[in-house]
Amino acid sequence: PPRSTLFPYTTLFRSYLVQTPRALGAGYGLGESASGLAHFTSPGGVISVAMGFAVGWAAQRRGPRLPAWTGFAFATVGTFMLAFQHYTSPELLIGYFVYAIGGGLISAALPNLVIAAVPVEQQAVSASMVSVVGSLGSAIGLQAAFALLNRHVHSVIQGTPIYADAGFKIVYLITGVLAAGGVAATLAMRHGRRPEAEESAEMQLAPAGALAAGYADN
Repeated sequence: PPRSTLFPYTTLFRSYLVQTPRALGAGYGLGESASGLAHFTSPGGVISVAMGFAVGWAAQRRGPRLPAWTGFAFATVGTFMLAFQHYTSPELLIGYFVYAIGGGLISAALPNLVIAAVPVEQQAVSASMVSVVGSLGSAIGLQAAFALLNRHVHSVIQGTPIYADAGFKIVYLITGVLAAGGVAATLAMRHGRRPEAEESAEMQLAPAGALAAGYADN
């Protein structure tokens, strides 16, 4: 799924962009320490948690599909911003803040979409499948991303590759395209369009209705 590749890219590559010393000449990098990196991760973490509450409110009133596609839209904008603007602290903070809004919405909305789309007796299995596919997508996505980065190495210092700026641009552009695919996929979904309570009640009543119909036929 698009979500599987979005999260590893943005979290891992953020440390490269923030902690790489600018003096190495790769064209990016702020030279921050691990403590300095926390200044860039904390705002995104806070906004992601806040988006979880927003999804609960929106799902009860409009259904979980709305926050899902909105989240992918924010993630698309955020990753495209980072593809072209990741050279200064304000650019990184703004880009990751926009992405974090989308990431928080997506993370909270997808479980609600599973509940809306799957019968009650199959929800546990479906949630596990989503988790497994997500982990597989993360692993494949990261391997593919580093394969691309390894084709754009600026220099090697004591055995450690310093990736060129072009590599990060390409990876973020691909990630933005995947996020846009998430927008299209969620807009095409037929589940999650109504308030969550209505769809959950319908899913619970469907098996009972089918059972009653079976007795009637007999």
